[in-house]
Amino acid sequence: MCVYPEHGKEVPPSKPLLKPNGAVPEDISPVPSIESPPYMVSSSSELEVSETELAQCYLAHVSNSFGSGTDRPERDWVWHVHIPSLALCFPAVRDGMYTLAAMFMHFSERPCTSKFVDAANFYGTRFVETSRKQLARLEPSESDANLVCARLLFVLGLAFHREFRGTGFQYSDPIMWSWMHLLSGVKTIQQGILQSGQAIHPTILLDMTRHLLPNDESSKDGTLEFHLHMAYIRETQHERSAALRTLALNIGMLDEIPQQLQLVDREDVIRVLGACLASMHRGFLDMLEQLHHVALAIYAHWLLMLMLMEDLWVVDDMGRAGLDQVLSTVHEPEMEHVLSFPRKALTYLRIV
Repeated sequence: MCVYPEHGKEVPPSKPLLKPNGAVPEDISPVPSIESPPYMVSSSSELEVSETELAQCYLAHVSNSFGSGTDRPERDWVWHVHIPSLALCFPAVRDGMYTLAAMFMHFSERPCTSKFVDAANFYGTRFVETSRKQLARLEPSESDANLVCARLLFVLGLAFHREFRGTGFQYSDPIMWSWMHLLSGVKTIQQGILQSGQAIHPTILLDMTRHLLPNDESSKDGTLEFHLHMAYIRETQHERSAALRTLALNIGMLDEIPQQLQLVDREDVIRVLGACLASMHRGFLDMLEQLHHVALAIYAHWLLMLMLMEDLWVVDDMGRAGLDQVLSTVHEPEMEHVLSFPRKALTYLRIV
């Protein structure tokens, strides 16, 4: 990964995309990024990559990385047709698409330079600014664009989190939790639009519906590691749930995820996991930011399941790297049984 010249500077805590009442804060920080780095460009003319190149990258590579290899045509349609079409009319969608393409090019680049990170920071900052204004209006004519912006926010949060990991940030750095604030905002956006009764493209509604598999069968696709890991999650479900309940906290959907993962196709795994964290009480995120060991132990079980999606480029090694940090941080004897399952998973699959 590229190393930021100013790495080590203090990064202020990130802010949620939306206020509790659904309004958009006036002083929201940019998409997860080092705040106003001195080397950040101020105009697209200063970038070393053109918007044409970014658009071509999205159409040729990024859309395929999310929409191909699935038996659900509506998902393929969203990434290949719907998002590029909306980008022609809505600047927020266009900037989000450029940002995602810049991050894809950055992670694909060898040797690594700063030009794609510069582009991602530039368009990412503009994306959040324009989408914030768009969301504040909550116009019915913009409902499809708002839902797409919510989706882009989620995947971009994961992509920037990957960049922060590669740059050397740790869980003690507040910026490492910024993607979870975005995730909370995504949930608020989706619920607000659905509850308002605004018209939504029928294919989008179909895509937002989880695809349940018949006869409680696991997805047939995926790598050998995916199926081995899914088997481990399924076989240890009862013991892990019992261990988590000893922490005397309400773990919400986390206790139900293993069964849900067996009932959805592989493309929905990341959504199930995202919905789990979005359902957690705000106090849980505060505990994570404070490196509370009980919260970290619970988070480790979420990371254990996130390892199912490590071949998705915006996720990559987030599960394994996160588990390494948790296991090196939490040392209380009473936590050992709770953390033994994530620890065994790393050894079991020989992917440390």
